[in-house]
Amino acid sequence: VPGREGILIHTGNDPIKDSEGCILVGYDANDKGVARSRICFNELFAWLSEANKSQVIAVEIREDK
Repeated sequence: VPGREGILIHTGNDPIKDSEGCILVGYDANDKGVARSRICFNELFAWLSEANKSQVIAVEIREDK
């Protein structure tokens, strides 16, 4: 996001109302927004918390159309 630092990954359903450039996670998305965001975030956070500290974790950001 131009001019911004510290982009976060968090829960939310509406990309306009729930995010100012941060990444919303979810299991489903459609023209109305992201679905099952909290479930997805909790599972992602648990997985990241268990990751070996020496592991490199890559995140791919994609926009489905």
